[in-house]
Amino acid sequence: LNDAETEAAIAAAAEGYAFPTNLDSDPPVGGLAPESQAALFRRAWRMLHISAHGIFGLRHADGRYRSGVLLSDGLLITAAEISSMEVVPDVVFLNCCHLGTVDVGRQGNKLAASIACELINIGVRCVVAAGWAVNDKGAQRFGECFYEELLLRRRPFGEAVFEARKAVYE
Repeated sequence: LNDAETEAAIAAAAEGYAFPTNLDSDPPVGGLAPESQAALFRRAWRMLHISAHGIFGLRHADGRYRSGVLLSDGLLITAAEISSMEVVPDVVFLNCCHLGTVDVGRQGNKLAASIACELINIGVRCVVAAGWAVNDKGAQRFGECFYEELLLRRRPFGEAVFEARKAVYE
C-alpha cells in the first residue's frame, strides 16, 4: 500500500465512526507540496492526520539539520508550520517513519527534540509518531485500530494508542 491508499483506508474507518473527514477536498491526497501546505491553513483543524515520509536530522542546504514530513519538491511540514496554523490542533497523528525519534546530542546529556516533542511544546495535546521505520500494513492497522478505539469506543487517548500497538503486535 502506498501512503495515499493507507490514508484513504484510515479516513474511511474514521468516517465509518461518524467522524467527518475532508479527504476529498482538504487536505489533498498525493498532492504537491504547496497544496498540502495550504491545506494546513484553510481552516482550524482539531485533529491533523498526515501520512507521508518522515525524515529526522536531515542536513539542509543551509547546514542546519531538519526533521519533518517530506513533501514533493523536498519541502517539509515541521512544527513551525503547524505552530503557524490559526489554531494549534489538539491531536496530531504523524503516520510517518522516524518523527518520534529522539537523538542524544554530542555531550551525551542533551536530547535533540523530535518533531513530536516540538509539537507538544507548541501546545498540541496529543501526538502519535513513530520513532523508527514502520511497514505500511502495520501503519494502516495501527491507524484503523487507533481511530476505532478513540472514536467508536470512546477510549481515552492513551488506551487507544495501547490497543492499536497491541493490534499491530498481534
